Amino acid sequence: MTSTNTSPLLSFLLTHEEAFKSRARLASLYSDFRAQASTNPDGYVANVSAWRKALADAARAGLLPGGDLLVVKTGEELLRELEMAGWGRPGALGAVVNDAVAKGEMIPLAHFLQQRHSIYSRNRISPWSVLTWGLRQLGVLGAESSSEDRLVVGEFVVKANVEVPTSLLSDLSKSASTSGPALIHSRSTFAAALSHCFSMHTPLTDRDTDILLTHLSRDLHSCAYEPISGTIKFVAPNQSISAFADLDPVSENDVAIARLKSLILALEMEVPALEVRVAALDTAAREAVVEKNTAKARASLRSKKLAAATLEKRRETLHQLQDVYARIEAAADNVEIVRVMQASAGVLRDLNREIGGAEGAEEVVDKLRDEMERADEVTGVLTEGAVSGAVDEGEVDEEFEALEKEESEKEEKEEAEKTKARFEELEKLEKERKEKEEAQKEDHVPDTDREQEAQKESVVAS
Repeated sequence: MTSTNTSPLLSFLLTHEEAFKSRARLASLYSDFRAQASTNPDGYVANVSAWRKALADAARAGLLPGGDLLVVKTGEELLRELEMAGWGRPGALGAVVNDAVAKGEMIPLAHFLQQRHSIYSRNRISPWSVLTWGLRQLGVLGAESSSEDRLVVGEFVVKANVEVPTSLLSDLSKSASTSGPALIHSRSTFAAALSHCFSMHTPLTDRDTDILLTHLSRDLHSCAYEPISGTIKFVAPNQSISAFADLDPVSENDVAIARLKSLILALEMEVPALEVRVAALDTAAREAVVEKNTAKARASLRSKKLAAATLEKRRETLHQLQDVYARIEAAADNVEIVRVMQASAGVLRDLNREIGGAEGAEEVVDKLRDEMERADEVTGVLTEGAVSGAVDEGEVDEEFEALEKEESEKEEKEEAEKTKARFEELEKLEKERKEKEEAQKEDHVPDTDREQEAQKESVVAS
């Protein structure tokens, strides 16, 4: 179904989207199906849902115009990328975008980034009310009666695409320790951490990062974000934040820690690159020596020396910064330990106050001992009347002797039965022996009844 002129976007849809693998569905998807909203509502919803999912998946794959993973950029370029031989351009894509915007499944980018209320807030003013008016002016709304579907040019945040990575991003705070430095990120360390949260062949753009940080801080209240310095501070795993509570703002110390971590990350990326360069220059110098190219060899060695010196300085700086960060983490842990100890001391103080100290505990123990003694006295009084009903030991002895006699008679009977069985077995063996002897005499066969004798002895022994 694909051709050599098929765009990467269209190839992706034809390969990965189930709705685009059938020619019958393609005919419906590329048709102007706006009239189905009244004549065939189920078919209309199915087509709109298929296009909406296709656009979201293609965006997440980085195949839409603009290259953003969380944004759909509509307009002429998108229509051109979707154009297919035999079907032309999709005839109702404007209605698809309008439906998604109306349902809040696509949100205008400017409104998403600028609005102060959460996208999940029920009482907020609709951020796309102005856009709706604009769509009406462009003839997109009410397009069922229009002869042409006009796709508005704009950029829209795909809500589903934002929610997928942010659900995984919660691992950033859950997997981190509860110390402050581990919960603080710069934009660069945040982007590096993203690669460990979900797998994408195309990296997030700066705009994608802005969208995610806005969603995390404003809508989910899982972090505090300071855009000017680019500092992010996540909520600790054991910290519960109300949906409407203000998070602790980013402090100057947080900004300093974020910059320190960003610098460490930059050096950690630079050191391996320098190591590769040093190795490459060393190889080049050796090859030049083999080729008898003295000038090239000496130039490679000079460059190697400079790169090696730079590498050594970067390593030393990295070690120093890592040591500083380790000390900051240790200090933050100490602060947390002291806070916990102070809180624990307060709890113990309150509990001791409730008890009344050692004197209060002794008083409680004395009272408990007195009440236990009273309880024993009451028990003694209640059990005095039961003494007259003591058991007659003579009756116990008689019943015991009767049980012994019964058991003895039972054993004698069992032994007699065993003896009788043994004698019957002996008689049987003796009879068989005699019959065998008679048979041997008649056939002149030597006596071979040792086995029967052994069996007889075994029975007697048992």
